[in-house]
Amino acid sequence: MGNNPAKPEGGETVNIIAGHLDLGFRKLQELPPTLLAARPSDLTSIDLSHNIFSSVSGIELLHQLEKIDLSHNEISSIEVWIISLSNLECMNISHNAIVSMPSGVHKLEKLKELRISHNLLTGIAELTSLENLTTIDVSFNAIERLPKDIDKLVCSIGRK
Repeated sequence: MGNNPAKPEGGETVNIIAGHLDLGFRKLQELPPTLLAARPSDLTSIDLSHNIFSSVSGIELLHQLEKIDLSHNEISSIEVWIISLSNLECMNISHNAIVSMPSGVHKLEKLKELRISHNLLTGIAELTSLENLTTIDVSFNAIERLPKDIDKLVCSIGRK
């Protein structure tokens, strides 16, 4: 009469539950090729935090993503792939080594929340063109001067 919790078959599996895929804390260096090959259309949220990614090539194939967490990795630049994620509403890329945002970041028209704290950013001028952005955390970066039109954004800004 004991309680027997259900265990995933075959050990640790990767399941998309309610549109979310959790691949955090797995020491991943790259996206699983099976995920990229499948291109699951129901995947709208992915957690890739606390891994050892230096880049995430292939993520652009998951263009339906609305939320992505790449925090606590080893990413030094956000490549052009980010621009192809046009449905992105929430992105956490904090605790990496990002120096700058790509020039095409203004194409992320649906982005509402951006967490990019604890990086190496020196400026955020390109972010002020994101009209739907309501929350941004750029604390613990090397930002010396704020853009003149910063009042468009709700910010949490600090220094190292």
